Amino acid sequence: MPEEQSSRSRYKARTAAPNIRHALICCPAVAMLAACGSQPPSAMPYTSAPAAHAASRTSRMLAEAKSEDLLYVADGVGGNLFIYSYPRGDEMAEVMGLGEPEGTCVDKAQDVFVVMSDSGRVNEYRHGETKPFARLQDASGGPPLGCSVSPTTGDLAVTNESGPYEGSSNYGPPNITIYKAARGKPKIYSDTSVGVMWFCAYDDKGNLFVDATDDSNNTVLVELPSGGSTLTTIPLEQQSINPGGVQWDGQYVDVADRTGLSGNAVIYQFAIKHGKGVVAGSTVLANDQYVISFWIQGRKLIAGNPGDRTVQFWNYPAGGQATETLTGFYNPAAMAISLAPK
Repeated sequence: MPEEQSSRSRYKARTAAPNIRHALICCPAVAMLAACGSQPPSAMPYTSAPAAHAASRTSRMLAEAKSEDLLYVADGVGGNLFIYSYPRGDEMAEVMGLGEPEGTCVDKAQDVFVVMSDSGRVNEYRHGETKPFARLQDASGGPPLGCSVSPTTGDLAVTNESGPYEGSSNYGPPNITIYKAARGKPKIYSDTSVGVMWFCAYDDKGNLFVDATDDSNNTVLVELPSGGSTLTTIPLEQQSINPGGVQWDGQYVDVADRTGLSGNAVIYQFAIKHGKGVVAGSTVLANDQYVISFWIQGRKLIAGNPGDRTVQFWNYPAGGQATETLTGFYNPAAMAISLAPK
């Protein structure tokens, strides 16, 4: 079956019934996840991946989407961006052929940014729209993974792990690119003391935090203070085995341990005190053996599990058993919620 027909049939199958299923789907591929746990998201071996997409295609956005809160899910291997009503879980639209979308973030206007690790492109979508409002091209050597928008300045930060993105020969140290007001040519900040940079998040004061792995394989936070021009390294009290997504929850810097000590992914809450990351709490995601990224919305935490190709919902910060599940993905790499205009 041609890829375009296959994508459309998947879309119809998912919209024929409610998308959020109130039952857990256990992952049978524990051995596979353990084998790939130490590799970066862009290098993980996925099975049954679809063929490469051609030109970008879009299903029709449902009319009610613009007046609803929306959940965006970036499917890193499928190359698709799925858009759902939130919290109902009805599929509103599907944007196809994006390459490898790995990171998502939202600005104050509720525009959604989607980072493509294969091309270094960053697309910006208005709330409830499927055509990019703007595009940026990351020129740091990439590949880019995560992004975050400052609530104080509107600056867009994009993290780049070590090595080049596809088609580039520009090797260099891991870095952060900052686009002033999410436009124009970025300023690049690099840190030679770390081997890999992963994901990032701004706090409410405009300080940027990035989880990284240093040359001794320790997980650290790299901070770019608000208004500053120098990166500083913050050691963490709890060492994540496999650092994943980062988010500011309103009080703490939350960092995902993709596999966790118990075999379940863990989200750690870190308080930054005297130049160190002190554990203030943790959220264990039962039955989720691998998390690349996550999103916290109030008292809910949403995370993808590439092992069983689902997106699941948990109570936050309680964690435990998932409360709802979305199915039908190849690799749910990142998610974000854009709120409807009031």
